[in-house]
Amino acid sequence: YPNPVENMAFIKISEDEYQGVLRLELVDSRGAHFPMPNLDRTDDVLAVDMRSFASGIYYLRVVLGGRMTVKKVIKR
Repeated sequence: YPNPVENMAFIKISEDEYQGVLRLELVDSRGAHFPMPNLDRTDDVLAVDMRSFASGIYYLRVVLGGRMTVKKVIKR
């Protein structure tokens, strides 16, 4: 959240989930992979800095404990 994103995207992760292996991948609508920006964790929320990304549609892949979730993110 929020979606669409202007500067920062926030991902809520439960404490139990955060104890596992966490991997984040950002992929654009053409399939190009981007290095993840610096992540800051505050309690159960990860902040993803998206200021350097161009406007468009991205897919954020969150891999936790062997499970993958994909979220569509729109960058303004």
